[in-house]
Amino acid sequence: MNYLITLVAAVLTGGEPEPNVWSSEAHKVVCEIAWRRLDDGGRELAAALLSNDSAASFAESCLWADRVKRSTHAYSRAYHYVNIPTGAAGFEMSRDCGDTEALCVTWAIPHYALALQDRSSSSEVRLEALKFLGHFVGDIHQPLHAGRPEDRGGNSIRLRFFGADSLNGYAVNLHSVWDYSILERAGLRWPDTAVSLNEEISDAEAREWEDMDVLGWTNASYRIVEDMIYDFGEEGVTEDYYQQALQLSRLRIKQAGVRLAYLINRAAAGELEFSGL
Repeated sequence: MNYLITLVAAVLTGGEPEPNVWSSEAHKVVCEIAWRRLDDGGRELAAALLSNDSAASFAESCLWADRVKRSTHAYSRAYHYVNIPTGAAGFEMSRDCGDTEALCVTWAIPHYALALQDRSSSSEVRLEALKFLGHFVGDIHQPLHAGRPEDRGGNSIRLRFFGADSLNGYAVNLHSVWDYSILERAGLRWPDTAVSLNEEISDAEAREWEDMDVLGWTNASYRIVEDMIYDFGEEGVTEDYYQQALQLSRLRIKQAGVRLAYLINRAAAGELEFSGL
């Protein structure tokens, strides 16, 4: 859902906009980039599974995980993010994702990638795995989805965005800035942004980013959180911060698209292997 829809939902339920919901446009751009980078086997697998889905495209199917996490798939709510303590050397599975009642995104990505690869499973199970995978790969590349537990990934940090401290009556927070505001100010839209970002990816970059190192993806987001995200002044988000944040967001979206395609292609070929998880 986009930010306006999130705000409407918040009004109807009497609460604030839901945390940890990356922009629908960002998710669709990630998945559109991935779709354009699928090989024949990956495209055949994804297309066959999606033929039984109500979504009009793979990009739109990647929004499903946010829609069901409060209803039919409530168990998946914790799968959209991970919390890593401030000052930690990096992600630790036992510390950050060891609660079997609330596993995290770093666990969910290999779990659903392997479920997608499992040819003994039903098409229904594999379709859900594909939709979860598409969404969660996007989520882990939004840095604050690997944020600090004490402020709920920036949700408790109030700040101004170019002088505004609220949007439609709701206070701006650090997480919402990275989920929505930066991307909306830049005019990020599906499908045009997916086309332009995909064209920017060089062959060398694609080769560098094509891996199954979910721990590395998590730690890269965490390092952005630790090294840059809290580095705003009393005025909040101004042009200098915005430009740096936008470049990082564009990079993470491109990386997510390349990596998602790589996982789907390897799943179609039966070549998925994960280590360290």
